[in-house]
Amino acid sequence: MNDNIKKRALSLIPTLEDACNVDMCLDAFLKNDLPAYFNIEFEGSIDDYINIIYNFETDHGSGKITIVNFGEISETLVWNDIVQIYIEKEISY
Repeated sequence: MNDNIKKRALSLIPTLEDACNVDMCLDAFLKNDLPAYFNIEFEGSIDDYINIIYNFETDHGSGKITIVNFGEISETLVWNDIVQIYIEKEISY
């Protein structure tokens, strides 16, 4: 995968953390010292739409956030139930 896309994906982590009210542990992604628990997957190719999948650990379990159609007008965020817990905590405050 293109290094620029990897860099952009890493640079989006703070924005995703703010949007979903979850600590994704940016340092773990940058250090790459626990790649089984903190990693970014890319689906698709540069010629197609790309989905970026962030896998990370939280106090409540394994979080997963996906940017579907990365960089496109139709770009959307999808997350699992663990991330939903953090989003609902923010709403309830």
